[in-house]
Amino acid sequence: MEAEVMKQEVIDAASAKALETLKKDGTYVGREEIKGLIHDEAMDVLKDVKPVLPTEFDADTPSQKRMVMEDVCKWYSRVLGENKAWEDTTTHVGLEMVPSLVAGRIIEKRDNAPVFKYTTPFPDDKGTLIVESTQATALRMGAARAATAEVTPAPTEVDYSTYGGTAWLLLGNKLIRNAVPAIVNYIENALVRSIVRLHTYEWTLGSGTRSMTGMFTSATARDSTAGIDTLAELTLADTMAAYFALEPQYADTAIWLMPNTVIGKLATLNKVDTPLIDIPNKTLMGRPYVVLPSDCFESPADTKAWSYFGDMSYYDVFEKTPIQLKVSQEGKTLVTGDQTVIAAQFETDGHVVLGEAINKNLYNTA
Repeated sequence: MEAEVMKQEVIDAASAKALETLKKDGTYVGREEIKGLIHDEAMDVLKDVKPVLPTEFDADTPSQKRMVMEDVCKWYSRVLGENKAWEDTTTHVGLEMVPSLVAGRIIEKRDNAPVFKYTTPFPDDKGTLIVESTQATALRMGAARAATAEVTPAPTEVDYSTYGGTAWLLLGNKLIRNAVPAIVNYIENALVRSIVRLHTYEWTLGSGTRSMTGMFTSATARDSTAGIDTLAELTLADTMAAYFALEPQYADTAIWLMPNTVIGKLATLNKVDTPLIDIPNKTLMGRPYVVLPSDCFESPADTKAWSYFGDMSYYDVFEKTPIQLKVSQEGKTLVTGDQTVIAAQFETDGHVVLGEAINKNLYNTA
């Protein structure tokens, strides 16, 4: 409920009750007595009004945003800093929303990372997806009463099973017990970066053994021109060939994934009349590119990937439960005085569900 609407409703209700009281008494009262009577009635009305805690997504005034942030800070201070239960007596009556708001803040920041921004979330923990390994072409019907052979399906099974993971952060007790917005943002950003780093690596090189199955395993392999097996040998022609090798129906929504070393090499191939890469706008051949950490790619060599190009929405990230924050008492090897170990726990898996939608471009010796 908007603050202005709530305010007007309280005024109307209080005025109505005050008027009813005056009619019953039938006595003359002055201005100050009327004001006092309306005030008393307003306080009674407010007892029945339940304030609504705005979420971070619909808080649109400075006071609402401050209200949200204050309660988030209280949650960190009490639940993580003091290790106490989060109860209705801790703050105002909108309190039950705060734990989910805290989790929502973490997930919102996490989902801005490429590995979560461009892929498809799949809310399930274990199962098998039946998917097409290649997209079939529709057939026109034959002449009247003539039999037409159906398109032969090319299904494949994608097995998934989420596994747990934890990101840890060591923080001084004084900071967490006196949590302020800057400290809360530091905690959330540090935990999100840790989670994103793991998932970004597995997005490309994950083995699928208690981890996501990376695109190096499940995307469609495409060899570069024979003899291109080092970074220095990448050419303008081969980069263009990597673009045109992707099926056209995926190219309009495709993005490039590359390490910064490849970006630097491609920048040297630019021509004034035919620019290949636009670094300020982060596009390659007109499609967006994302720079991934160098450890997401193996050293240049035969059969190793120098980039990925495709529609990343065909990579599914399976997730059993939202990220949960807690004070960790186990799973760590370091114990220090007057410090708290905060753990962010998650359960995820991932896999390409349509191989032809994503190409892995490989160095090629032969």
